[in-house]
Amino acid sequence: MGLIQRGLDDAGLSTLSITQIPEISAIVKPSRSLFVGHPFGLTFGDLYDSGTQAAVLRAMIDAAEVMDAPGMRASSFVWSKDDERYRQLRKIKG
Repeated sequence: MGLIQRGLDDAGLSTLSITQIPEISAIVKPSRSLFVGHPFGLTFGDLYDSGTQAAVLRAMIDAAEVMDAPGMRASSFVWSKDDERYRQLRKIKG
C-alpha cells in the first residue's frame, strides 16, 4: 500500500492511510499515516459503534488537513476489549 500511496502523492493526490502496526508502517513508509490501536477487522471501531467509527473518520480528516510532511500521527484510539482479535494483535507486536 505504501508504494501506491506514494505514487498517488507524487501525482498530486494527497493520501492518508491507517496503520495498526507502526513497526510495519516504518518499513513500508507510507507518505502519511494515522495510528489507530484497534484490532484487524475493526479498524474504525466495534460493530454498531457509530460514535467511534465517526470519531476515527474525523481523526483521519483532521490528520489529512494538518499533516504537510510524510510521517505517522498517533491517535488516542485504544481497544479496550480483551478479545481474541486484540490478543492476536498483541502477539504480532511482540
